[in-house]
Amino acid sequence: MITNKGNLVWCRKVMLGGEKVFEKKFKIEDMFNENEEYHLWILSIGAARQDLFFVNKQIVHLIDCNSSDGILYYAKMSAAHVNESLALLKKAQSDYPEIWRLFNNIEQFENRYKELVELIEGELHGSFYRQVLSHVRNNTFHYNKGNWIKQLKERDFESTKKVLKSLSDEKFFSGYKIGDTPAEHDFYFAEEVQINWLFQLGREFGLNEKELLTHLSLITAKVMNVLSLILYDFFSNYRNRHTGFNIITK
Repeated sequence: MITNKGNLVWCRKVMLGGEKVFEKKFKIEDMFNENEEYHLWILSIGAARQDLFFVNKQIVHLIDCNSSDGILYYAKMSAAHVNESLALLKKAQSDYPEIWRLFNNIEQFENRYKELVELIEGELHGSFYRQVLSHVRNNTFHYNKGNWIKQLKERDFESTKKVLKSLSDEKFFSGYKIGDTPAEHDFYFAEEVQINWLFQLGREFGLNEKELLTHLSLITAKVMNVLSLILYDFFSNYRNRHTGFNIITK
């Protein structure tokens, strides 16, 4: 059953049933101190985690619905958030030794982080993620005007030429819509070209459209889980556990 919730269309409604939902409410000033460096990192980690949470929620929705509506946008967001979240952690590792020491003291963090880096950047297991995340981020955000992989610059519009050749062979149709105002114009031909480029990239790894989305969802969730370890640890601290008040709802 399809229901509307705000501007999003949901193919299924997740019911909590008898499960209890825990919520903590607190004054920001009671939990975070602007002069505490670790607190500033927690806020950045939390922001990155929430970006991953929202984009992954929508990707899972597309998988459940077997839909490609908005797939390019969410694939772009996923790649960007994964890359920037990893860059945030690497920044802590390289430039903030005390922060990194605190992260490594968190149970499971060190191993989970190493697994994540190997998956995304490693030669043995990470070829898909290394190539796809790099291509998606650079080609979609830089609009195919060039790409950097291992310091070698892809020729401008090389990917665009490749997908145009493929779509030409398929006799692919697309178009655009003109509304009453510029805000209502929809030049969807450009999005469809990029979507086909994304699917073509997936096929190079033997993945169909749904499998490609599933892979993007999995890596997004893995990064989100590493960041969540830091947040769980922060809020399990004795002082933080006893700051504010708790709400338990069904």
